[in-house]
Amino acid sequence: MSISTASSMTKLRTVGDVISANPPKFIPRLEAPRYSGHRSDETSRVGLAVESMKRHMSNEGYEIFQGLMSSGYVLCGRNLPVDETSVPMILKRMNPSIVVVQDEREWDVRHGDFRDASARFYGIEELAKQQDIFKLTILKDAHQRNAYHSDSAARMGCHSWIIYYHPRIVAHLAPFVRPEHIIRTWHSLDSNLVPEWGKVQRRDWTMLSGAVSSAYPLRRRLFQHARDLPSCSALRHPGYHMRGSNTPAFLGTLPAYKVSICTSSVYGYALRKIVESTACGCIVITDLPTDEVMPEIENWIDSELFKLPTGGRASKCGNIVRISPDISIPDLAQLIRELYANWNDEQQRHWAEKAKAFYDFRAVGKRLADDIEVMRRKFCA
Repeated sequence: MSISTASSMTKLRTVGDVISANPPKFIPRLEAPRYSGHRSDETSRVGLAVESMKRHMSNEGYEIFQGLMSSGYVLCGRNLPVDETSVPMILKRMNPSIVVVQDEREWDVRHGDFRDASARFYGIEELAKQQDIFKLTILKDAHQRNAYHSDSAARMGCHSWIIYYHPRIVAHLAPFVRPEHIIRTWHSLDSNLVPEWGKVQRRDWTMLSGAVSSAYPLRRRLFQHARDLPSCSALRHPGYHMRGSNTPAFLGTLPAYKVSICTSSVYGYALRKIVESTACGCIVITDLPTDEVMPEIENWIDSELFKLPTGGRASKCGNIVRISPDISIPDLAQLIRELYANWNDEQQRHWAEKAKAFYDFRAVGKRLADDIEVMRRKFCA
């Protein structure tokens, strides 16, 4: 890639920058509930899941439980293998040693919500009474509804949280969590849904997609200037719904593109589309913090730091090209043109295979199940 001699450089973000830009929240940290750890390792492991989430606009909320199920968890809930929503009845029937509960907002359905009201779990408080069951819940959007999620975790006697994003950022945005009791997982995909390599004609095109809101200032600015970027398709968010997942269609669209712009929001979140775009062969441009490293699809040994014509700065590491949220449109346009010129079929296929292997929901589920067991044994100790 060409390197200019511009003297001023736009700063790339770090996790520390994200934390500094988001004011602290004042909500008490939850005390760790007791855990006796007396139940046998031979007892069942259970996921309280929401089956209808596989028909949500984006299906990752169900995919995480599919991954756990592929690693031996039994899924309980409406229209699941154990078709039951009474938590006391589930505990009596399954006698579990571990229970993973889907984010309560996904089944605590209010009037007018698009979610499935029949998926509601009843008697979640029963979990807190069972000190010999290890309890976890999923915390996805840590910046939202702190009091709600804190109360939910307290009522179920939550020992640990499963998170998708950088632990330091999550602990800052949701200060009720105990940093030593969070388990990091990653957004996943179904590698079987990724189109066969070479089936779609790839062009010098760029994909820009997603919701446009105050949480995505860079994305909002890029949508406004999409016509000034080389061959850029601006795909707007389809809205949240339960009419069937848009994920397969999105995966089917990406292989026609060489570049995918995946902004990470003011919260510096490593979003699913980074994984999806890589698996489909696109080079990813993102404002993800430099110290939020994506396993397998980054290679710091071959990292490349370069400047852009009007003073912008970018860093290419593996398949990830990091830019500043303040990058100028001319700089980004030039960066995209250089990425088109340097796009390499063999190299992109290498990163695609890496992404499919590491982020496939079965592989992610196996690592998560193992990490849960490590955390459970830590509590026992």
